[in-house]
Amino acid sequence: MRAPDDTQLERENAVKISLDSGRPEGEWTSWNEAIGTGDGARASFPLPCPPVEARGLSVTRDFATVEPDGRLREFTADGKTIINDEPDGWKLVLAGDSASVEFDRPPRFGARVAVAILGREIGDAFQIYAMDSTLSKKLDEKMPKGLKTRKREELAVLPEVQEMCRLAFIELVQDWKGITDEKGNPLPCDEKMKGRFLDRTDVVSFGLFVMERARTIQRERLSGFETSIPN
Repeated sequence: MRAPDDTQLERENAVKISLDSGRPEGEWTSWNEAIGTGDGARASFPLPCPPVEARGLSVTRDFATVEPDGRLREFTADGKTIINDEPDGWKLVLAGDSASVEFDRPPRFGARVAVAILGREIGDAFQIYAMDSTLSKKLDEKMPKGLKTRKREELAVLPEVQEMCRLAFIELVQDWKGITDEKGNPLPCDEKMKGRFLDRTDVVSFGLFVMERARTIQRERLSGFETSIPN
């Protein structure tokens, strides 16, 4: 295959925006697509699809997002001095037409390892709108100071964080699949049901997940390139 010239790249990389009054369709993404269970020693887990299809790959460990460059830090009692700092992220290891997620530290015994991938409607899936500047500003206004320095369990009980995550989920989720009642009947994805869904699950986990997915979709659309591994 001949390599694309600069003109072709410029066309493919053009920013595409809709000037219609309607909101552009959202993108489907899988959620909590299991790829394995930790045993305390195993660090590598296979992707459920070819690497070229792994758009906007997000990795979770026990439902908490793990950043590729994540760090495990321990602080003194006053929280001002780091006493331990070690890698706690992951990397994608390619092997021909397959790939695996390799953690810096093996997940603990029983830990659920899962991924979310744009374009996949596997199991529980959500159709999510791209983030826009108006909503992003509203969410930023609700974000408490020092958010990044707080522990996950501390964030979950902050009213401002819960309100921010609830707003994000209701505004950004266009549709869903796999969300049912106790009898297995599909639930409608309307504002009332979204609120009831959040009341019965973890508003912070789902809100942060949706925001991360929406920003990934926004980056794709602004750059003109899909966030997948080149073939």
